[in-house]
Amino acid sequence: MTCDEFTAVKHDLVDGRLPEDVTREARSHAAGCAACAEELGSLERLRQALSEAGADALPGNTRLRVMGALLAAAQAEASPPETMTLPEVAAYLRVSESGVCAVLDRIPHFEVAGEVRFRRESLERWIAREEEQPAASTLAGPVLTLLTGDAVPGMLAG
Repeated sequence: MTCDEFTAVKHDLVDGRLPEDVTREARSHAAGCAACAEELGSLERLRQALSEAGADALPGNTRLRVMGALLAAAQAEASPPETMTLPEVAAYLRVSESGVCAVLDRIPHFEVAGEVRFRRESLERWIAREEEQPAASTLAGPVLTLLTGDAVPGMLAG
């Protein structure tokens, strides 16, 4: 299943209105796709909240419109601000602040009153450029150094 196919069935999946084989395929896709898994989790939490609030009594189309509107509002609230601090960027990238500092020379940023700030748009462009680079080019130096260096770590020896 592709992300587009998942998007087309996600509401029916959450409402339990899919055949078993499609349900298995959609859940399998979500298990291997972080973006779809996050969206499914959000929908399931929203479905649970609506159920607890008694919204199950609403007609299906109305319930889906309410769910969609609430999900869109929640996603808008969850989006990072236009200008982010170091802790916000670390949370956004899901790495430690020291991890961000380690690659600060590569991440677009600016300083205000001696504090580092990041524009979300610039950060997203940087991420897109990083994704376009072949994975081997980012690993080749350290891996080759480790494997060809004079000192072989104990785990690799023997």
